[in-house]
Amino acid sequence: MRSITVRSVTFGTLVSEHSVGSIGHLKVDTEGHDPNIIRSMVQYCEQHPGTFPKMITFEANQLTSDDEKSGTLGLLSKHGYVVLHDDQYDVQMVRCQPYFHKSNLL
Repeated sequence: MRSITVRSVTFGTLVSEHSVGSIGHLKVDTEGHDPNIIRSMVQYCEQHPGTFPKMITFEANQLTSDDEKSGTLGLLSKHGYVVLHDDQYDVQMVRCQPYFHKSNLL
């Protein structure tokens, strides 16, 4: 088996380096590290609201604990996402317009 070196970057670095203005669909599949990637994405997007993806699909299988999955769902729902699909392998969420989110109605 041979090894290769792969460059690792944060979500913010990736978006900035490629001048990404908006994201239609973000697919995250990082073998159990998806919650970490999503937390990093949310931190960046809070500072750059136009970069919140319209839709997110992430892996949530035996590599992701129930607590991590629940925390990720809660974090995304606080930012206007609702679940479209949730099974033993993946979760797919779509972002509603921020003014339709229940936290903005209180």
